[in-house]
Amino acid sequence: MVQIIGMEPFIGFLGKMADETHKIVEDEVFKIASDFRNKIAQGMRDTPKNPKNKVRRTKSGLYHYRSYPGNYPAIDSGRLLGSIKVSKEEEGIMLGSIQKDPAYGLFLDQAKQEKRKRPWLIEPVGEMMKSANIESRIIDSLKRKL
Repeated sequence: MVQIIGMEPFIGFLGKMADETHKIVEDEVFKIASDFRNKIAQGMRDTPKNPKNKVRRTKSGLYHYRSYPGNYPAIDSGRLLGSIKVSKEEEGIMLGSIQKDPAYGLFLDQAKQEKRKRPWLIEPVGEMMKSANIESRIIDSLKRKL
């Protein structure tokens, strides 16, 4: 075994750099996930509503107009939109939750019948990841902050 005396400060520096690097990467991934969330929200707000496809929503007679199949789901109450949160969890960055309240989120996103499918989370995030330049954004962030 070889022991090099005086390396403790350098080893401490490396540990600090690793911690700082982890924080910078986590912050940048959080920003990217937030960008995805905002694009999904904008897609839901801007999706064309189908005037021929309305369903009665409440006893008061309000109607919900569905979007066209393949588009983001049309929103009116905001519950589905509100379910898309970005958070830092122990396991990493969490974007949205497709199985929580409201329960119809999974049905809309993963419907087997094309006429009912309105992808709003899994497919859109997959497409965004292809064009998000995640690696270069993280590298640029590291260059700026280290």
